[in-house]
Order: sequence, then C-alpha cells, then structure tokens
Amino acid sequence: MFVSDGPWAQRQQRRRNGRPLAHNTLYEHGMHVRKHIIPAIGRERICDVDTQMIGDFLDDLAMSNRNRRNVASTLQLIFKEAVRRRIIKAIPLMELPSKKPNILTLEDLRKLFPRDRAELAKVWASGRTSAEPPEARYALAACCAIMFFGGLRLQEARAVSPQQFHQFSSSPL
Repeated sequence: MFVSDGPWAQRQQRRRNGRPLAHNTLYEHGMHVRKHIIPAIGRERICDVDTQMIGDFLDDLAMSNRNRRNVASTLQLIFKEAVRRRIIKAIPLMELPSKKPNILTLEDLRKLFPRDRAELAKVWASGRTSAEPPEARYALAACCAIMFFGGLRLQEARAVSPQQFHQFSSSPL
C-alpha cells in the first residue's frame, strides 16, 4: 500500500493536484507496517481485528505517545483502504494516545521535593550505600529541581550525565 506507484499513493497524488507524497512519508508508513503492525497483528484477518486488539497493540508499543500516534495513523489508513475496497464495513474505534506530555503533577513534585530535609534525603538516597552523605542527596535533589523547574524536557533530563555536573562544578567561571 505504501509504495510510490501503488494505487493508494497514486490516489493521494491525484488528491494533491498531482504532487506526489514525500518519499519519507511512504517510507515511515511502510516501516510502521513492517516493524510494528505485521509482527503484532499481521496474522489476523483484517475483519477480525477489533477495538480491543488495537488498543492492546498500541498500549504494548514501547515508544513515546507521539510515535504511537504515528503507528495508529498508519493503521487507520490501512483500515480506510479496507473500507474503500469493501473488505470491512467500518473502521474499528481507535483511542489514540494522549497528546498531553508526560509531566509531573503537583503531587509528584511534593513527593519528590518534600519540605522536610530528612524526608528529602530519604527520597533522594541512591540506595547504593548507607554511608552516603546527606549533602550528596541534597545536591542530586537540587540538580533535579533545577532541571524540572527550569523547563528541561524529560528526554533532555535523562540525557544529562553526572560527569556534566562535575565538569561544570570543577571549572572556574
């Protein structure tokens, strides 16, 4: 379906006043089919795929909600084509993953950064050693607080390494 000279792509080109679909668009849809859809539900007949199966499939994908929505979009195009060809009568309902970013709630922040210093030290203990000084725990909490409240995205915060903090703390400014 997602090949440049296929009937679906040709129809899309006609709808776009002769402009072909971008190669990347076709490639990404094809990749979603090969990498995710076929391995998970490719053995099922399309008329047997239901809302629950689609929901379980999307929930089981180990990826961001944005990528899940992209896979769901590809799946929706496949179902639309199946309806068009009268293979199925209707597209199963798909609950698309939320566009809401994964952010910390106020309750999460209160748990991560309690006002009591002893509680704060417990939350931020690494669990590696009981001899860890509380100052190390406070420093870790402070670095994370700066990242959270400074607007770093979760992926950016995950990419930060301890060496980067040590590098800045030991460099003369």
